[in-house]
Amino acid sequence: MKTIMTGRRFITAVALAAVCTGGLAVVGTGSAGAETPTSVAVAVDSAVPWEFERDARYYARVSCYFETLDRKNTRGPQKFEGSGKTEVDAVNDAKRKAQGTVERGWKLKHCRTDDTWKK
Repeated sequence: MKTIMTGRRFITAVALAAVCTGGLAVVGTGSAGAETPTSVAVAVDSAVPWEFERDARYYARVSCYFETLDRKNTRGPQKFEGSGKTEVDAVNDAKRKAQGTVERGWKLKHCRTDDTWKK
């Protein structure tokens, strides 16, 4: 059985063989009958410990401006803080808190992210 593989296919085949054999890949080089095949054993650590930040909490501080619906009066900047599992979640939580404080006849004009941090 003669198989010729080059480039990415060869690397993919070696990686697939390593996974299928449980972490031990045997690569033979040479043609059948022309050369004696040489074997290279590569140990692959299939149980890589992934590091997740399960308890990480992000915090964000935004400053927001408010204006009246008829656009004649503005207020701000007012600061709001939020928290979440990611920075984006923390910023969105702070903006959600700002939106929740809008009084009747006013609207949230825009919010700017001042600071984000992780604890």
